[in-house]
Amino acid sequence: MERDYDLLLYDTDAAMLDEYSYILSCRAFCLREASRIKDAEREILRSEFPIFLICLRSFGKREEKLLSLFKSKSGKRLLLVILPEKDPDLILKLIGYHPHDILVEPLTEKTLAEKVGNAFEEITGFSRSGMDAPERLQRRKKEERVPVETIYQAYDELFNRLIVIAEYRDNLTANHIKRVGYYSSLIAMHLGFDEELQDMIFYAAQLHDIGKLVVPDSVLFKKGRLTKRETEIVRNHSALGARLLEGSSSPILKMAEDIAMNHHERWDGSGYPRGLKGEEIPMVARIVAISDVYDSLRTRRPYKKACTHKEACETIMSGDRQTRPEHFDPEVLETFLRLEKSIERIYTESVNTSESREHQDLVMLLRRLFHE
Repeated sequence: MERDYDLLLYDTDAAMLDEYSYILSCRAFCLREASRIKDAEREILRSEFPIFLICLRSFGKREEKLLSLFKSKSGKRLLLVILPEKDPDLILKLIGYHPHDILVEPLTEKTLAEKVGNAFEEITGFSRSGMDAPERLQRRKKEERVPVETIYQAYDELFNRLIVIAEYRDNLTANHIKRVGYYSSLIAMHLGFDEELQDMIFYAAQLHDIGKLVVPDSVLFKKGRLTKRETEIVRNHSALGARLLEGSSSPILKMAEDIAMNHHERWDGSGYPRGLKGEEIPMVARIVAISDVYDSLRTRRPYKKACTHKEACETIMSGDRQTRPEHFDPEVLETFLRLEKSIERIYTESVNTSESREHQDLVMLLRRLFHE
């Protein structure tokens, strides 16, 4: 893309606009400033630039309109957002605009320069890192000596492709699989899981139904009521999923095995496949159980209509013919209900997110939301 400049910087705070402009100009960025929304809109419409760095001092209809305009005209551009404070509710709203990164003040010069520099290099292939030659040489030598990041990226991609296989098996549940990971990570955070375990359950939860890969199409996609034998076949997907994942040395896949086997167990002992009760059920499976039930209630299937958020929560709290509050760990249930507004926003943003985009951006953003 031929560009008029490197970066459009928008901030209504004149002092911070000057400060950020100075920091980035010193790193060889050619930028244009905008302190009014109409100026930013004009630049988005008429100029070519790879990065839009917007500092959101407030968030109302005018800011939403500005972000919507950028999203519609973004093309090969990246959106970076700076917030004056960490606001999970606002971050969830921003997901629909596909930000490349969200930064929270106060920011050091180094952090701002690195974040913008990395984004610039990613989209253009050119460096504006601000490092001098010895620093770049030292980094290059280190990266050539220990390519750990390359190995991690390959592992991460392989794991995501395994999730895609599960999605491909039953396209109606593709978004369901992703959302269960998002819900589970959020609940785990509020239950006191450390960051590493939050990351692990985010990925592992998405393999909870991997056992459905071996359920026959005639049973899995049947529109009418299942026979007793067909019900047994479907229920067997838990044990089959655990078998597919067993034997791995990966902590994530070990957790995924526990989840696959036990996410249909119930706190009161009425679940399957083993009828475990209470704390006999691994905690990660108890978390995924309520995430799975909620999103299943929200998802339309050939044999049922989708519930609204309110209807799904009422079913979980009060019960129906299939779901009872006694099925869930009381602590997990209480945490879920306390987070129900955030759960609803995750569902809404997921539904409104275009499937044509790589969902890795959404994955990484939610990890940042829940873990920073």
